[in-house]
Amino acid sequence: MNVFEQYNQRQGAMNLKHIFNFAPLSPIQQEHLTRVYGALMTNIILTAVGVYVQQRILALPIFLLLGVQVFCVWGLGASSTEAVYSGKVTTPLRAAYFGGFGFTTGMMLGDYLYFVNVLNPRIIPTAFLVSMGIFASLSAAAIVAKDRKFIFLGSILGTGLTLFTYVSLFSVVWRTKLADDVLLWGGLLLYIGFVLFDTQVTLEMARRGSSDYLVQAIQFYVDLVGIFIRVVQILTDKERRKRQRDEE
Repeated sequence: MNVFEQYNQRQGAMNLKHIFNFAPLSPIQQEHLTRVYGALMTNIILTAVGVYVQQRILALPIFLLLGVQVFCVWGLGASSTEAVYSGKVTTPLRAAYFGGFGFTTGMMLGDYLYFVNVLNPRIIPTAFLVSMGIFASLSAAAIVAKDRKFIFLGSILGTGLTLFTYVSLFSVVWRTKLADDVLLWGGLLLYIGFVLFDTQVTLEMARRGSSDYLVQAIQFYVDLVGIFIRVVQILTDKERRKRQRDEE
């Protein structure tokens, strides 16, 4: 499942007559969000474990980790419909798919975070707290909003995702500072928008009876990791510029 397929799935959860829904959260929505955020925190812990394993125990090549990630996402998505209808969302296999994605993400970030930690050990914990603060604030804003206005971000985010992909491909062929800045700051804004969007889509899906909180937690997880990586990069660039000024 690529990013465009994920976007299409999110779009499918929309229904225009529920965009202006002023009703408070129902008990079902509250319970569903609790499960989604609980699963998200589990994957955050598994990501930290993956980083440790990659740095200290067993370093695996990126292409292998990427293959495992694709398999985990495919397995989780392919089993979603059956899991919802059967009521067995958290089977051992689906839990392995879910946790495997978080664990391998941590392993993929392991080498990069190692060098960042060498540069300045305070960058990673600072970036984590900032990212969690951004995520929590935006998600809370989307939850307490009196209507589903953030669902309107869907078309804008879809366009931004397309442009972001084009810039990424352009940057591979011809790397420029402008392209790097677009990928950094544009990517940060894109993931911030997806936090708002995904939160309200999750609420709407819960209202419609979709109980697959693992798939929705993966969407939140991707948003959070996207924000975290860019905050790390921003703080790293700031630290490098500071050191260059000190050397001069």
